[in-house]
Amino acid sequence: MRSYSNSLESPPSWLELPLADSPRDDQQLVGQTSARAGRVSPLMQVLSFRPDLAEAMDFAGKATIRNQTSSLTPLEREFVAVVVTSECRATSSLVSHTGKLAALSGDPLFAARVEINFRRANLPSRLLEMGEFASKLIRSSHLVQLRDIQELRDAGLSDIEILDLVGVVAYFMFSVCLIAGLGIELDSHTLSDRTRVTA
Repeated sequence: MRSYSNSLESPPSWLELPLADSPRDDQQLVGQTSARAGRVSPLMQVLSFRPDLAEAMDFAGKATIRNQTSSLTPLEREFVAVVVTSECRATSSLVSHTGKLAALSGDPLFAARVEINFRRANLPSRLLEMGEFASKLIRSSHLVQLRDIQELRDAGLSDIEILDLVGVVAYFMFSVCLIAGLGIELDSHTLSDRTRVTA
């Protein structure tokens, strides 16, 4: 598989956007994401043509999945990421976040079970209810009711934790829509990261 992460080829999507013509005013943000991840993600390569959208994506990530003050643990946030990307069949994101969940939990088998079917992963009630809520919010948001919030409370989540949970789900739905709609490809770095974690 070809690697686009450090090339000046067309970004790995369905769009014909030559990376060399990427707007100059977004290079700082691209540089920040590259420094954080060790590379420029395929999605950020494409979004560099719309700096405001790239900035919104980065800011939403800071406020949710990378928020150091979040009431949810890093493992819980990655668990939600795997549930969302699995439910949406977002392969490129799913591979990446399953690897991160394996690393955080120290248990690749646990991460693989969540990836395949979180309902059969023998989860504690707190994680199970978080997964059920995330799944319902993705698939049938119009059916979410107060009783769904109460079920999260009964599982031990505080209202601020529920707020953070919804934020993480919303962020990944934003990401999934961009990746799916633009045809972003799975890159070789993501595959190699996954192999290293699960080996």
